[in-house]
Amino acid sequence: MSKHVQSMIRVVISAFVLFLTYLATGHGISSFQYNFTNNNLSLWASRDVLPSSEEIVRAEQAIISAEKLWPDNPTYLMNQAAVYIWGTYSENEPGDKLLASLNNYERALAHQPLSPWVWSEWVMTKWRLEQYDSAMSNGIISLDTAGPYTGEANLTVVNAGLKLLSKKPEYDDDLRDIILSHYRRAEYNGKIFRQMRQLKEDYDNPDWLPELVFWLDRQQN
Repeated sequence: MSKHVQSMIRVVISAFVLFLTYLATGHGISSFQYNFTNNNLSLWASRDVLPSSEEIVRAEQAIISAEKLWPDNPTYLMNQAAVYIWGTYSENEPGDKLLASLNNYERALAHQPLSPWVWSEWVMTKWRLEQYDSAMSNGIISLDTAGPYTGEANLTVVNAGLKLLSKKPEYDDDLRDIILSHYRRAEYNGKIFRQMRQLKEDYDNPDWLPELVFWLDRQQN
């Protein structure tokens, strides 16, 4: 996994962890297992080294225990999904953990249908699974509705949207204007916009992002 992809994951997950903390406080959650896992997620997002398998296992066991005590709590579901994703990248685990993560986000969306953070993670999980389909397109549209001015949503819409169009150009009419609007908004967010520009340097595969990013540049001129 490239440094840029790791950096992008950290940006999205860092914001996601902040949202989880806020949501947990709002519900008065004081579960030791939840706090243990959430603290680990914050730590992993802040450092340059991926978590070890032992760290993943401990965090996973803790959040599973918490979720058993409070089934279908959206905060716990999202927290558990985030641990699964870190485990997938850290240990190169098979896609079943990503599918479990996607299922968790879908369960969380049943309780938080307008959350840009949950939609962002759901879309990025579809991207990680390489499920470039109408559901992903609709998810990007939902993310645009839920978080049109959220930096992490801008990054996710452009990254996942361009990848989807590179694989399924038939979604161009649905997504072109949405992607362009998020790309433009990112210009006012220096950290996010630099990451978008970095896509041009990190990827040189002709079916990947650079050509589409340059296309967006031309649309702005």
